[in-house]
Amino acid sequence: TELKYFLETKQKNTILLLYNIEGGHNLFHQVNTDSITEDKIVEESVDFIKEKAPLYFTLAHHFYNQLSGHCESLPKKMQNLRNQSFGINKDLRTQGKELIEKLLNKETGNRVLIDIKHMSPLARNSYYKILDNYQSKGEKIPIIFSHGGTNGISSYTEGIVNNNLLHNKEIGLYDDEIIRLIKSDGLFGLNLDERVMSSDLALKETRKYKCPKKRYKATSKLLWNNIEQIVKTCAKEKLNPWNNICIGSDYDGIINPINGF
Repeated sequence: TELKYFLETKQKNTILLLYNIEGGHNLFHQVNTDSITEDKIVEESVDFIKEKAPLYFTLAHHFYNQLSGHCESLPKKMQNLRNQSFGINKDLRTQGKELIEKLLNKETGNRVLIDIKHMSPLARNSYYKILDNYQSKGEKIPIIFSHGGTNGISSYTEGIVNNNLLHNKEIGLYDDEIIRLIKSDGLFGLNLDERVMSSDLALKETRKYKCPKKRYKATSKLLWNNIEQIVKTCAKEKLNPWNNICIGSDYDGIINPINGF
């Protein structure tokens, strides 16, 4: 309600802060990340979230959390220190589905949107089925992808690479997911991490320029390649994505910023 007021009245000299929570592990006293257990979330934590109503809740993060499978997100060198392979590309567990339903349910308190960043493709598709159920009841719930890029692949099932300048991994959104997000009137937050926004080929292209002006233009293209992929994908469906694209820098996380910026 407050956000709608500020947007409609165009308040000046005002900073509006929307907070969120990243990672379902925050709901446990302690959670096992290396095996499937019956660890249960602390219900009081869910009640607290429903009361305080952050804009969104990021269900997954870097490691398995007994709720959802996740994507590979750490650089190879870092994975030598902390292996995140267990749980990668697993589906939503029953407990994860129940948590999603509780957060989305407006009859038990404020609705908290789900952020699909870090969720595995299987888990994301299971979440979309939950949204389809709401859609069938006349409720359109926006999809939040808070900080990431596109992977230039048609879909998880088809796996056709349409753009080899992008990070062709599961952590980015597939083309069919982009269309689904825009149709939901959701938000696509563009990460400013050069690794998850580009392929090795695209990165190599930026390093051949010695002139700073040309080098900055080349590195800025790493971000533009993702914007272009969103726009071109949506154009095929006659969708306008410009109101749904925003910055999701992840400057509070472990990122390798685009060189020069």
